[in-house]
Amino acid sequence: MISARIRAIVERIPEGTKVIADAACDHAYISIDALRCLRAEFSYACDINAAPLARARENIEFFGYAKRIATRLSDGLLGLLPKEIERIDTVVLAGIGGWLTIGIILDAFDMFDMKDKQFVISAQSDLPELRRFLHKIGLKIDDEIMIFDEKYYNIMNVSKGIQEFTDLEYEFGKNLIDKKDRVFIECIEKKIKKFENFGDSPKVIERIEKLKCLL
Repeated sequence: MISARIRAIVERIPEGTKVIADAACDHAYISIDALRCLRAEFSYACDINAAPLARARENIEFFGYAKRIATRLSDGLLGLLPKEIERIDTVVLAGIGGWLTIGIILDAFDMFDMKDKQFVISAQSDLPELRRFLHKIGLKIDDEIMIFDEKYYNIMNVSKGIQEFTDLEYEFGKNLIDKKDRVFIECIEKKIKKFENFGDSPKVIERIEKLKCLL
């Protein structure tokens, strides 16, 4: 069963994408759903661990995509050949922490020409550090959304370009602050309520006031 999170990630794959690489594919649900929803024609499903990749192959066979999804036992994208990298339009990085996401991108940029690739990124932690890193290496965040699927998830569309945020925008996401959609507001309101239970120290009060500025 495809979760709301996976469907939201797949829906962020840019129009016109033909080949994707799911660089931490786990059970390959993103690759499978991308083909089912016509968001891609072919996928490289990569994972560093053999057990989830074996399950990914089973899922791929079950859904009938063995000829259109190639699996790779790979640390990020490093197990792909240069000619395979050239085919890729969009790299998906989802379900892993921010620092691991940074490491995978750094390794790929060291080994391959990645500047013209599109990225769909849904890291589970360290988002301020991830945003700063993307800008540092010449990538820009074209859009960012937040969804709720048992917990809150951010999904970024990233491409080549120069961009700079304020400290507040690096922490919470410029696109999210600008749009102030329902899920983002709900998330911030929950954070405020949580901090209100932490007492009235100057640091707590300062944090609450910063969060209120986002509403």
